[in-house]
Amino acid sequence: MRKGYYFFEIPESMRQSIFGWLCAGFAFSIPFKAIFNSILVVLMVLYWLVFLPKKFASGSIRLLFVFSVLFWLGLIGIAFTQNLEEGWFRLQQKTLLVLIPLVILTVKTNPEWQRASFSSMVFGAATAGVFVLGVALQRGLTESTNRYFFSHDLVEPLDIYTYLFALLCVLAIVVLVEAPAGKIPLHARLLNRPVRWGLIAFFSALVFLLSVKQVIVVWAGVVAIYGLAHPATRLKKVTVAMLAVIMAAGIIVVNPTLRYKIQEVFLMDENTIPLDQDASLGRSWNGIALRKAIWTCSADVLSKHYLWGVGTGDVQDELQHAYHHRQFYFASQYNHFNAHNQYLQSWIAHGLVGLLAVLAMVFLPGYWTGRKSIFVIVGFCWLLCWLTESMLETNKGIVIFAFMSSWISALYVHRDSTES
Repeated sequence: MRKGYYFFEIPESMRQSIFGWLCAGFAFSIPFKAIFNSILVVLMVLYWLVFLPKKFASGSIRLLFVFSVLFWLGLIGIAFTQNLEEGWFRLQQKTLLVLIPLVILTVKTNPEWQRASFSSMVFGAATAGVFVLGVALQRGLTESTNRYFFSHDLVEPLDIYTYLFALLCVLAIVVLVEAPAGKIPLHARLLNRPVRWGLIAFFSALVFLLSVKQVIVVWAGVVAIYGLAHPATRLKKVTVAMLAVIMAAGIIVVNPTLRYKIQEVFLMDENTIPLDQDASLGRSWNGIALRKAIWTCSADVLSKHYLWGVGTGDVQDELQHAYHHRQFYFASQYNHFNAHNQYLQSWIAHGLVGLLAVLAMVFLPGYWTGRKSIFVIVGFCWLLCWLTESMLETNKGIVIFAFMSSWISALYVHRDSTES
C-alpha cells in the first residue's frame, strides 16, 4: 500500500497510541469547558500534520468539503460584509468544521481510534451527567429545593447549552444502540448488556430532566425508528415502549419545568408576541412566542436578501434592525437573539446557497456512503434540532456536529477504501 504523507516517522505503536489518546481526550471533553476542546483539537491537528500518514481519497475530500461548506461560504461572505469584526469571529468559529473532518477523514485510521472516540464520547456524556446530578443534589440539599435537577439549572455547572447536552445524550443513545450490530466500535464494557441498557435509560432520563421540548421529540423519534426497525417480538417491543412511557411520565410528574413547557404548547394567548406595537416589554415570554416573533423578523430580512444573503458578519445587525423596525424591543434593546433556526440563519447569511449547503450537510454524506441506517438516525437528529436552534453558530454545536458526522462517515469511507 502506498505510504501516506507525514514529516517525521516515529515507532508505529507509539504513533498509534498517542493519537488514540488524543482522540479519546477530545471526545470525552465535548460536554466540558470549551478550552479543553480547543486545546485538544489543536494538538490533534499538529500531531496529524507532523506524525500521521494521510490519505486524500476522493470520498474523503468530498465529505470534507460538504462538512466544511459553511466555512468556505463564510470566507466568501467576508468580501461583502460590513461588520468585519463579527465576520472574522464567525469565520474563526467555523474553522472547526474544517479541522475536525480534515483530521478524521484523511488520516489512515484504525478501529482502535474509532473505538476510543465513540467510547470516550459515551463515557464523557455519562460523566457529565453524573457530575451535574451530584452538583444538583448538593445544592438542592443546601437550599432545600429540587429546581437544580431540571432544565438550565441542571446543566449550569457545564460549559454547554441545555439543548446541546440533551442532544449529546440522544447521540450517545444512538451509539449504544448501533454498537451491538458492529456498526459502531465500542469498548467491551459498554457492550455488556446491563451496562448498555443502564446507560440508555440514564441518558433518556437526562433528556427529560433537561426539559428541552424539541430534543424530547428527537428522542421519541429515535426510539420509534429503532422500535419499528428492531427484529424483536411484538411483546418485547410493547414492553420496552411501555417502560419508556412510564419512565417519561414519571419524570414529567416530578419535573415542574417540563410540565410548564408542555402546557405552553396549549396556551395560545401566551404564544404570540404582538409585533408592530410596543407590547413586548414588561413581561417574560415563553420559547414558542419568542421563536415565532424571531422567525417573523427573520423572514423580513430574507424578503430583502433571499438570493445572496447579507454577508458573514452582518446577520445579527440585520436581525437587530428588523426587531427594532417591528417594535420587538424585548429583542432589539435587551437581547441579541439569533434566528433560532439553522436553515434561516444560513439563508440570511449566505442566501439560497447557504440554505442548500445546510441541507447538503445532512443528506449527501448518507447518500455517498450507501444510505446506512445510522446516517438516517443522525440526520434526523440534525434536521429536527436545526428547526428551532442555530446550532452551527455555537462552538459546542459545531464540535458535536463535526465529531459525530466525521467519525460515522470515516467508518464507511475507510472501510470501503480498504475493501477496494
